[in-house]
Amino acid sequence: MQFSRAEPREAQEFVELTLMSGEKFLETLFGLNVEDILRRLYVEASNLFRHECCVFARSEQKIVGMMLGYDHSYAKKNRLRTGKLLIEQLGLLKLFRLIKLDRALGKHEKGEFYLSNFAIYPQYRGKGFGKEMLEYCLDWAKKLGCSTMRLDVEKDNEIAMRLYSKMGFEVERESTIKLANRTFEFLRMCRTI
Repeated sequence: MQFSRAEPREAQEFVELTLMSGEKFLETLFGLNVEDILRRLYVEASNLFRHECCVFARSEQKIVGMMLGYDHSYAKKNRLRTGKLLIEQLGLLKLFRLIKLDRALGKHEKGEFYLSNFAIYPQYRGKGFGKEMLEYCLDWAKKLGCSTMRLDVEKDNEIAMRLYSKMGFEVERESTIKLANRTFEFLRMCRTI
């Protein structure tokens, strides 16, 4: 498997895989224009969805999956700009949703790498690619000087939780977010690098 930083021209793959990592949640959060919003954020400078935070995994020149992540310093530097861009895209009416999300999931600590989104195309699942991708991600975080990796996974995503547990991640806490009359439950998982 090969890994490469995402390029601006790969926006469609980013959108597809990001939606696979939490389609119902992202659609509820961002609304019907979720694909356009993700595509714009992917190419826009200085935000937490930018292509420079994304790595694609490839097998035989085909994209297998994607990892979107960043360390504490990048998050701290670009968090406000991300919020501003989202407000521009979503309007002030959805500001409350963003505040709720930030309170529930948005806390990042110094020395931490946060794995925001992780997805593998269905035809490549169950072949060991997820393990290999997480190993790459842990190495990526280590090279950035991080000592821990954290992620949030929807509580009903049992397949992902099993993979994370096998890779040494442990549950730190549970969070519940209510958006647009829907309830989403997340587990925050952590691993020392």
